[in-house]
Amino acid sequence: MKFKINCEKSYLWIPVQVHGEQTEITFEIDDEKVMEFKVPIGNDSSIDFYASIPIDDFKGKTFVLSGTDGIDFYNGITQEDVPYQNKQITRPQIHFTANTGWINDPNGLVYQDGVYHMYFQYNPFHVEWENMSWGHATSTDLLHWKQEDTVLWPDEYGMMFSGCGLRNDKKLLDLPKDTLVYYYSAAGGTTTWSKNREFVQGIAYSTDNGKHITKMKDVNIPTIEKENRDPKVFWHEKSQAYIMVLWLQEDEFAVLRSTDLKDFTVSQRLRLTDAFECPDLFELQVVGEEETRWVFWCADGYYYIGDFDGYTFTNHSDKLVSYANKLPYAAQTISGLDNRHVSIPWLRARFEGKPYTGAMGIPREFSLLRTDDELRLQHNLCKEYKDARQLIGTTSLTDRMVITRSQVPMEIEITWEGECNDELTIEIGEEIIKVDFIGRQLNYKEETSSLFNASTGELLSIIIDENVIEVTAQDSTIYAVYELPGQSFTGKIGVYSNKSEKHYNINIYEIEMGS
Repeated sequence: MKFKINCEKSYLWIPVQVHGEQTEITFEIDDEKVMEFKVPIGNDSSIDFYASIPIDDFKGKTFVLSGTDGIDFYNGITQEDVPYQNKQITRPQIHFTANTGWINDPNGLVYQDGVYHMYFQYNPFHVEWENMSWGHATSTDLLHWKQEDTVLWPDEYGMMFSGCGLRNDKKLLDLPKDTLVYYYSAAGGTTTWSKNREFVQGIAYSTDNGKHITKMKDVNIPTIEKENRDPKVFWHEKSQAYIMVLWLQEDEFAVLRSTDLKDFTVSQRLRLTDAFECPDLFELQVVGEEETRWVFWCADGYYYIGDFDGYTFTNHSDKLVSYANKLPYAAQTISGLDNRHVSIPWLRARFEGKPYTGAMGIPREFSLLRTDDELRLQHNLCKEYKDARQLIGTTSLTDRMVITRSQVPMEIEITWEGECNDELTIEIGEEIIKVDFIGRQLNYKEETSSLFNASTGELLSIIIDENVIEVTAQDSTIYAVYELPGQSFTGKIGVYSNKSEKHYNINIYEIEMGS
């Protein structure tokens, strides 16, 4: 069955039934395929939400849709002048979640002209992984994000997998200086449309500050290994070249160089124990020292400390573990920030029963801290977050205390002096997080994570945002994120110690929501 739609408005609203059968829907104009998606379609006219497709570029043309004989699905498609907005309000407020649909890895993180751009792996048509596109959100303060139109859709080269963004400061690619340039993985073979293609790294650009992105057709970095992906590009001043780090296969990565942002040459292939996909490479200052070191990063939050000369990364460490649990993943640093390395991870939160899946973590600023002659990565809360928080109470804990929480995001900051041989328990509703400084463990439900030198830590931070909890400890070298089950939490928080003689200072903050 074929169904025609004359494009007259700015958006198509596509009905989604999350428990329906995944059905491949094809969009053609003048017998040429322009889009192809898998959409869950049920056997009635009920819907769970709509997926928005911007169609300004197709106004005056006619879509011909095919793939199902379900007339209820076709009749449920509408044209509107605004994107679909889900009215549900019970969601995290300072952890970005998509209006509807599935999100995973942050992509193309770049700062330009006072605006932070966060693109992300996105399936607007389901709360499960599929149809990988690039969603887009913007912020002026790294905390409050506005979802924009989806900018990169699957095409004949495959789904749009992860990638990066940067400013075109050197006016390359025959594009103006204020152009934003993007590198993305075109995942050939992941769709029917691209079934005979391989994975390549595509190049795209935006001349309107990230709002619309144009793919450079037939310009790409050729396949090195079958599913090589996740390019991260940055300028390396000392060797006067752009550097790309790329995942190749298993625990193998590549370093590539370019002077024109178009032609990249492999300068190194390297293996890093247990590392896997989503690489990043950046130089960090050691706190309190003049020394800097290079950090090679991968999706699991494993990192490796060494040296980089523009051609070769030389690893000098064992595998180091940045995350205390598995909820955060695939973090990327933001391009365009002078002398700052701010990272945003994807949080693998399920939000069961909600029309959205996945969230982004609060941006953290990286630095290296020397402890016991070892270097550890710090996940410091970004200064924008610290500027937005308001101190609403200060108290001390020698036994037990109870805090009443409203819907506003809040932070409980616990400090102490001297060595800590104690166990702190934090009760959030019916959920319990334990910080065991004796056993050097962080515990939540069946999750047990080891802490590094935890007996010497002097600050514990717990941020509560609806049902997302972020915990940092020991000078922010310990980082964990938890998802509380069920609906948002607005009740009592209990904090107590198993050693009443230990004195703790507690600051309680609320986060200004602003606009």
